[in-house]
This record gives sequence, C-alpha cells and structure tokens, in this order.
Amino acid sequence: MAQDWHAAFHLGSSDRPIDVVDAFGVAVVCIQALERRITQLHEDLHTRRLQLREPTAPQHAQTDSGAPKGRAQGASAVGSG
Repeated sequence: MAQDWHAAFHLGSSDRPIDVVDAFGVAVVCIQALERRITQLHEDLHTRRLQLREPTAPQHAQTDSGAPKGRAQGASAVGSG
C-alpha cells in the first residue's frame, strides 16, 4: 500500500512507510477540492432554480392572424350544414 501511495503522490523519503504529515497534506488538498466542487454545485443549482422561475414562451404555434394552426380564419368549430 505504501508503494502505491508513493507512486501516486511522490511523497516521502521511501516507498515503505506513509508519513503522517504527508497523509494530512493530501487529506487537506482533497478537502479543499471537495469544497470547491460543492460550491460549484450550489451555484449551478441556484442558476437552474432561477431558470425554472422565469416565464417561458407559449408552446402553441400560432398563425399570422393569431388563430391556432389548422383552423381557417373566420371558420367556426361547429358545422353549418
């Protein structure tokens, strides 16, 4: 295990023991990286929540006259026959 640690982090004077100071240093760096990631995730979540609150454009397609597509201007929904 100490050999893997030494190969991954290039810390310590030997690849046999893991120095406590080196382990604490790596732990601090990892904690700092996690804190930055959590901050970024909170910012992303806040942005997405704001986007959900914004009104969106209507999803229904309209013709130039303002009537829904598929119905002629002036035509009634009830047949005249």
